[in-house]
Amino acid sequence: MESTLPYHELALQLALTSDAPLMLHVVGTSMLPTLQPADVVWVERVAPTALRRGDVVVVRHGSATLVHRLIAVGGRWQTLGDHCIAADPPCNAEEIIGRVHHAERNGQAVAFAQHAAWWGWIGATQHRLWQVHPLLSRLFRRLLRHS
Repeated sequence: MESTLPYHELALQLALTSDAPLMLHVVGTSMLPTLQPADVVWVERVAPTALRRGDVVVVRHGSATLVHRLIAVGGRWQTLGDHCIAADPPCNAEEIIGRVHHAERNGQAVAFAQHAAWWGWIGATQHRLWQVHPLLSRLFRRLLRHS
């Protein structure tokens, strides 16, 4: 039986065999306000030891490819979208495709990396609050939006 991959999956598989930076288009809203649908992100391959909490990475979770922020590094890697309440399931270093090093919106650079560590802390704190109580996490997000 012959298996077929959707075009975007095949293109991703081919791109992963190259050392050239990978260009992806943002599709969803999970990284709002940092990244918006139709933004273009450039992804570089990096060693797992070079990744830090707060970095925006591209990670594979099963058949899904996500552009999310790292909130836990090391033995237990975990990501969270800036606009998400709950963190993604933990992953291993092999599932991390690379780190977003540049993003563009309408041909203009998107400045998102200046406060990477800050956003990583916010994401990790929000996830811990979510584990304690979902209402605390929603309150925390609401406070961030209005500050």
